[in-house]
Amino acid sequence: MGDVAEARGVAARVPELEREVARLDARYQTTLEMLGEKSELVDELRADVADVKAMYRELVERTVVG
Repeated sequence: MGDVAEARGVAARVPELEREVARLDARYQTTLEMLGEKSELVDELRADVADVKAMYRELVERTVVG
């Protein structure tokens, strides 16, 4: 009889564990989305820095040469 009681106890926890998995999956998906947004922002900022460097070099060359 102990096995039957144990099986019932385990079966009773299944819905709770399924809810926990769903909650963790939602959190994981949100985290991935935020990471993607941050990565996109980093890429944009790196491109902006490269543009500013190019403008600065051009300005220095114009000042020195002309």
